[in-house]
Amino acid sequence: MFLAQAKLYALGDYVILPTLQKITFERSRAGLEHIVSGNVVLSPLVEYVYANMVKPADREEPLRRLVTTFITTNLHLLDDEKDTDKTVRNGGDFAADVWNKTRRRMVDSKKRLEDIHEIGFGLSDY
Repeated sequence: MFLAQAKLYALGDYVILPTLQKITFERSRAGLEHIVSGNVVLSPLVEYVYANMVKPADREEPLRRLVTTFITTNLHLLDDEKDTDKTVRNGGDFAADVWNKTRRRMVDSKKRLEDIHEIGFGLSDY
């Protein structure tokens, strides 16, 4: 299902049909939001999106962003995803995007922990 949506999204990009892109993007987003177990293989989707969706110079391509955000947010679902591991090891834009999102999440988490420590968990007033 995800690969078919990505192909329709790419077609919309190729023939300049933003409505088709919007519909398929929203369907992809909604489908990814409903994944609750690691039984979904995402490597074909990742490979297709990164092979066919060109990254604009001034921003992150929306479908690439959706895929990498899902993966970095849901790493626990990918324990058995050996193909995705292979895709990361091959480097390229996907590996860089995953690394950058993961690093940002770690920095944000560290900052939140520092803020919590600084305010004493908010318990000093009790």
